[in-house]
Amino acid sequence: MNKEFYQQIQDLLKQGHLHQAQELAEKAHKEAPDDLFNNKSLALVYLSKLEKTNEIQNISEIITLSEQILSLQLPESDFLHNRHIWLLTLHLFKITTYPDFNYSQLDLLFQLIKKIPYQRPSKAHSFLLSAILTHSHTYPHTYELLEWWNLKNLRPEDYQLPQNKTDNINTSTQKINITLAERTWLAYTRLTINRLSITPPDHPEHTRLNYKATQLLNRLRQINQANPQLQYLPLYRIKLAHTLRKPIDAQPEFIAYARTRPKEFWIYSTLADITDDPEQQKALLAMAIHLAPKPEYSIRARKKIIKLFLNNNFTKLASAQLNKLIEIYNQNKNKNWRLPSEIREYLMATWYDPTIEIPDQEWTIDFIHDAATFIYHDFKPLNVAIGAQIGNKIYEYFAHQTQHGKARIINLTPIKNIEAEYFKALLHIDEQQTHIVLTQQIPLPQQEPPIKNVEGPVQISPDKKFALIKQKYYVPPQLIEKHHLKNGQNLKATVLRAWDNKKEKFGWKCIKIIQ
Repeated sequence: MNKEFYQQIQDLLKQGHLHQAQELAEKAHKEAPDDLFNNKSLALVYLSKLEKTNEIQNISEIITLSEQILSLQLPESDFLHNRHIWLLTLHLFKITTYPDFNYSQLDLLFQLIKKIPYQRPSKAHSFLLSAILTHSHTYPHTYELLEWWNLKNLRPEDYQLPQNKTDNINTSTQKINITLAERTWLAYTRLTINRLSITPPDHPEHTRLNYKATQLLNRLRQINQANPQLQYLPLYRIKLAHTLRKPIDAQPEFIAYARTRPKEFWIYSTLADITDDPEQQKALLAMAIHLAPKPEYSIRARKKIIKLFLNNNFTKLASAQLNKLIEIYNQNKNKNWRLPSEIREYLMATWYDPTIEIPDQEWTIDFIHDAATFIYHDFKPLNVAIGAQIGNKIYEYFAHQTQHGKARIINLTPIKNIEAEYFKALLHIDEQQTHIVLTQQIPLPQQEPPIKNVEGPVQISPDKKFALIKQKYYVPPQLIEKHHLKNGQNLKATVLRAWDNKKEKFGWKCIKIIQ
């Protein structure tokens, strides 16, 4: 047979005549089993059958079709191998829903995939990786599978978020803002940490794992330096360093990372893992509970803080946390959650009081200040402009930051029409609202106060969306409208030094028209 026959089979398949195409291809292959185009034609038929993912929901049938394709021994360079791997990957994403699914079957399918001589690195290889990652928390041989896949095959595109849907091979729904490459390194690091943790130190395998983990640690540093846009890689590198107990001090490096994400609850939960001071641990876990976006996210932190409370004989606080845990588990009964054995043991303890309820906002306030201070302990005194939201009101303060992260409030007067986004400072306010803890430094010129009065002519833009006093001080549209300002009018105004998100530098914003 020749190319014309191969084209004929292609045309039949495009027209939906699968059965007719299969009869012709099988007959031609039987007559000349060594003919390349006969083999390609029959492979094309099997691939078309494999493509019907809505009809084929049986792993045994998928394996049979794949074995038939492999038996045709197409040249390694043939593009049909890439199509083969792509179709198998589509099945992998939903394979746990197939009636005959079990991990033994999945093992057989992966063994078959390893035999397919498709191109790597390639888009198909990366697509397969995305499917592997969806099983990384349940499939027991994911670590070996990632070793086979070989992370050196990650493409430059895998380190970037897709620009459009057609380019998206990262099908994760849980971490849609994380690149495929980062998901891969996180999974591989997590699995490496798990293996190190469960392998006894005197076991021969531990030495090999320790060596590989040390190499991985260095590799993660290089990757992070080359790809600073990766979000969670620094965290996992620090976790790995902590597991290896390397001389690099994980805590200072993690604190530096934590300052870039001051309102993410897991930051404080993880930091509690790498500090040995019980008081610091309590403060950090309390902050994690305070910031948890959903109650169920705080389960791990609550379990850990109960132990710390019991060590201090704080039985009321421990009981309150235990009661909160029971409440969270009861709210998630539909997910078949069961109370862990350690929690059930606490319920039998003599110290436990099922009647105690302490709202989180009441007890965490005593620890939040210490947690933020712990992260920003090395800040130097400097003048700062800061914004805070207390209840439903936005306040702006001119404050002087002292050592240990606290700030002395000079002015507690609300200033209207100021948006907190103009201030790159997030903060926590203690119960009396007398001190604030900064979560970002804002250096200001020492020669000039951050708030002052100015005078000069005003220039208004044609669309009246902004105005400038003395061609320097920004006047927002609401003040233009409120005071009926006119071009060239001489103004006296109060201006505040504020962060300009668009220009990414400090500027001046008018907050009050005096005259």
